[in-house]
Amino acid sequence: MNRSIHKLVLLFSFLIFSCSIWAASGPTSSDDKIGAYAAILGTNRLAKDPNDKTGLLLIKLAAQIKPENDLLLLTQAYMEKNKAIDSVKTKLTEPVFCKLLSKRATTLIETLAKNSKQGPLALVYLQTAELLYPASKSTVFKITKLVSLGFLEELGFTSDLEKNLAVGLDFPKLFEDPEPMVVMKPLKLSKSEIKIFKAALGLGTKRLNKEWSDSKGLTLIRLAGFLKPHDSQYLLSVGLMLRGQKLDPLKLSMTETQLLELMLTRAASIAKSKSQLRKQEALLFYKIVLLFNPESKKALLGEIKLKKKGLESSLEDLLNMSMSSVDTAGAPKISKSLKAFCPSYLGKFKSNLNRGITGILHGNSDNSFSLYINGKKRLSSENPRKEIKLKPGDIITVKAEDFGSPFGFASVFSKDEKRLFSTLSSTWYEYEPKKPEKWWITKGMTRDDLSPAFTGTNQFLKDEKLEGCLESIWGKGGSKSTAYLIYVVQYEDLMPNTMKWISQKATYKASSQYQGPPLASLLSFEDNIADYSFHTDEEDQPNILIDLGKVMALSRIEIQNRWFPKNESRKVRNRSKELTVWAASKEKGVYKELWNSPHGKIYYQVDLPKPVKARFIKIGLKHRNFFHLKHVKILALP
Repeated sequence: MNRSIHKLVLLFSFLIFSCSIWAASGPTSSDDKIGAYAAILGTNRLAKDPNDKTGLLLIKLAAQIKPENDLLLLTQAYMEKNKAIDSVKTKLTEPVFCKLLSKRATTLIETLAKNSKQGPLALVYLQTAELLYPASKSTVFKITKLVSLGFLEELGFTSDLEKNLAVGLDFPKLFEDPEPMVVMKPLKLSKSEIKIFKAALGLGTKRLNKEWSDSKGLTLIRLAGFLKPHDSQYLLSVGLMLRGQKLDPLKLSMTETQLLELMLTRAASIAKSKSQLRKQEALLFYKIVLLFNPESKKALLGEIKLKKKGLESSLEDLLNMSMSSVDTAGAPKISKSLKAFCPSYLGKFKSNLNRGITGILHGNSDNSFSLYINGKKRLSSENPRKEIKLKPGDIITVKAEDFGSPFGFASVFSKDEKRLFSTLSSTWYEYEPKKPEKWWITKGMTRDDLSPAFTGTNQFLKDEKLEGCLESIWGKGGSKSTAYLIYVVQYEDLMPNTMKWISQKATYKASSQYQGPPLASLLSFEDNIADYSFHTDEEDQPNILIDLGKVMALSRIEIQNRWFPKNESRKVRNRSKELTVWAASKEKGVYKELWNSPHGKIYYQVDLPKPVKARFIKIGLKHRNFFHLKHVKILALP
């Protein structure tokens, strides 16, 4: 039970402090007083009992804040020589000191949006106040609110004051080179969600006060945290739970039966949302209803429908999220017309890109193909390579014929021997022409007329460098002899070197070794290798950990699976199913999942919706298998 409760503190990252920013940019007189007062109170405690744990911690705090204090130096000298320590006459009391600690910590918390480096100092001040006056619920709330930000653990700070003082505050540098805290805007809750939150918190509190180990009560508390992770009553409840204290009883707004019915109604409403987070919220509601009532047909049917849409997560994983997630925004409305979209970061290049880029277009299919651009034939099996000018919005259509094998069609467009774009199953599509005799005509066609293309096994346009064709594609995985394929040229396709390659000199380590040590070529792209740069054992959750050397803003990650000889089973490629990318700023910090793919592919391109600041990138699988990749390239916006 305690382990489950302890997890609650780590579940909710990047909360918003709705406070003004007005504190001084450096150490203040309050910090000087805290350092001096800690030395006085610590000395007086040790004068009574040389082994007083609180006194020892106060001396350690004083040494962090005001190391040159005369009284502190004298007390430390006596401690080293095991001499009796003299008490100091003072009117200072521990309650007064606690108020000073709490007030200064509150001020530091208010400045976190400007400088998150002050977080550890605020935490230590509050933990010291709690040490002296453990009954203060205000202090418990502030500590829980601060710890819930998550970044403190990444810095090595925990709920243990003694360990935190051992880590060291590096006090003067906390106010130098401010590091702003990322602030994410939470979703606005509906009236029904607010009702669900209040009911879940109240009913969960009632259950836990009756039976501390009640798992359903804990689930209801965590549901409340999912909806409103920054709520003061919720955070106080978590803080009290972590300390094994009875929760404040709350007024009940409805019964459990009424809560479950309201959750079912809300889930049915948001299950159709375009927002991924809203769909996950619906799935969470269905799973909690089934936890309380396994016979609920509505909940079971709702869960099945979401699963068919590709949404599948455990109850634990869903509860580990919150409505302050970075994915709170609904999916952008995508035009169904076949047009190119210019991303904002390319806005200043748009007019130049609209003029077009001249490069070499190359195609190949194992047996024959014809390639048209905007309704005009440009390439074929007889003439597979040509200098062509492409513009954003140009529509490439291909008729590829393959006699009973899944090798597929491959194409690459390059300039100065550098790839601009190539076939990729995630961006190319299959379509059924309205008139097979004029299959290249796309007038009136929308995205609703397209279906996913699958990965083929054609190796013709590949070499040992990533600058070749990324992936061959095929209509139905080789199940028919003719495929009609389509691609709309995008603005980013024609903009070479728009992103900075930031991982070429990075280092990495693998979770295990199957054949030989990991090769630097994974990131450096130097030296030709046969199949892969590393190969793990068959193990649970195999992975690699990439160290960029410092925190950087990531925007794209390109991942190339191992090469597969023609006689090698497709099953080997499919080992990379559920490939996942995580990121963290500290090696032993909290890793946030950035991306996941359900398919085993030759090439993956991870485009992050917004830059993510991180130093450590973990790439791996969530299941038991071997794991092997050839190349990884991490890029940042210019």
